[in-house]
Amino acid sequence: MRVKISVIGAGSWGTTLANVLAEKGHETLLYVYEQDQYVLMLKERRNEKYLPGVPLEPRLQLTDQLQEAFQFADYLVMAVPSHALRSVLERWKGRNVSRKVFINVAKGIENDTLLRMSQVIREVTGVS
Repeated sequence: MRVKISVIGAGSWGTTLANVLAEKGHETLLYVYEQDQYVLMLKERRNEKYLPGVPLEPRLQLTDQLQEAFQFADYLVMAVPSHALRSVLERWKGRNVSRKVFINVAKGIENDTLLRMSQVIREVTGVS
């Protein structure tokens, strides 16, 4: 079954996951936060900063627009650092996420609240 997936976060982990998902035939969009990094990745089709020497899968799509990434797919792979997860999710707060499936791949807990990432996702989005 092919699905549409957005990977939020283009560090080494997010880029690797997005590459594998695209290689497996899923329609995959990778959200790149840093503008200069986004431009380089579009031009070079690599993420030399976080994943040197590894070419991006030709079918992997890139965006620097968080709204586009959230709207693109029903499956959202959250590959942002634990300290940034809440602020990323809050940029989407109040919008309909009832049909979204959040898949957290970040390790750790939130510094201020000591919540697990799944708890942060539930608290901000209401999705469990």
